[in-house]
Amino acid sequence: MRKNSPDPGSERLADLFSFLKDPALKSSVRLLILVSLGINKRLNFSELLKLTGTGKGSLHNHLSTLEQSGYIKVTRYSFFSSPKVRVEITDAGEEVVRSYLKGLESADLSGSNKKVVTKNQSADER
Repeated sequence: MRKNSPDPGSERLADLFSFLKDPALKSSVRLLILVSLGINKRLNFSELLKLTGTGKGSLHNHLSTLEQSGYIKVTRYSFFSSPKVRVEITDAGEEVVRSYLKGLESADLSGSNKKVVTKNQSADER
């Protein structure tokens, strides 16, 4: 009798999802916030509102969850008597983003190395 060997794609998918066991990372909005901060290092509250498309209360809750987990640092300050909120990624948050993106990259579940082409790329870049 032949033993069933595990599907490599399933193993890669399991590795990726084991990374997401942290409750703070189970939300697509929180992952979007972290990846965006991984790229930009710091964003303000209004930029995150536009980016996520969530309401103020919902965004506040997501930021609180990420801050309590140590992935971001939220700074409140006044600018010409107007309250502002700046959000920065921490070292722990940057590590999460690196691991997440590496997991997505290695989870080539189709078994092929298809290249993603964006509509902004010229023919030479393809």
